[in-house]
Amino acid sequence: MIKENIFSDVSDEELMELYQEYKIMTEEGTERPLCFDQYILQYQRRCGFAMETIEAWNTVSEMLLEEICRRKYPDTGIEYLTPAMECRGIEVESGDMISGTAVLASPDDIRIIPQIFAQDKIIMNTLLLQVHKETLSYAIGREDCNGKTVFTGDIVEYGYMKNPYVIEFDTETYAIIARDPRTGDVQPLGDTVRPALRVIGNIYQNPEKAGLECSKL
Repeated sequence: MIKENIFSDVSDEELMELYQEYKIMTEEGTERPLCFDQYILQYQRRCGFAMETIEAWNTVSEMLLEEICRRKYPDTGIEYLTPAMECRGIEVESGDMISGTAVLASPDDIRIIPQIFAQDKIIMNTLLLQVHKETLSYAIGREDCNGKTVFTGDIVEYGYMKNPYVIEFDTETYAIIARDPRTGDVQPLGDTVRPALRVIGNIYQNPEKAGLECSKL
């Protein structure tokens, strides 16, 4: 995936204005601010328009938070946490699947904050649960027929098919797809298929549902 930050040349003042709009949206549950449309289009253009708007928005919003962190905590030899979109993973200590906001504490240390506590835009002392790095997955901005959030790594069924599909990121097309691991067949993930899409498990906890080998966690 193309990861050069599209906000790297934005002024500090404009970056903070964008962050304030983003903060209002997340706190009040409002629609995406129009001021982000140009950045979404810019990122889609980089990807050759192979990425849907919702996927591009997920990446753009992540880049915004990364750039805020980079400027607020300049490189002083100290690692800072990099916020990500809604994520989940299997907790190292309990073995349970947990979801929330993921942060990168170090290259090999991924943690999830089940609930965020912040003051003046700074994340305060809160619960940081370490998860197995290989189980980290991301919400794709879609729900199944039961209203359940769909994540990468989920095993899904379509109402008109019996064979299971796995939700994954395709590095060739820069798109989230549903692929049959046995045949390689790919199915769409647009809003029109939601009534037929149903999550039946995930490749980390019950891979056998997709005909995959059991996890060695």
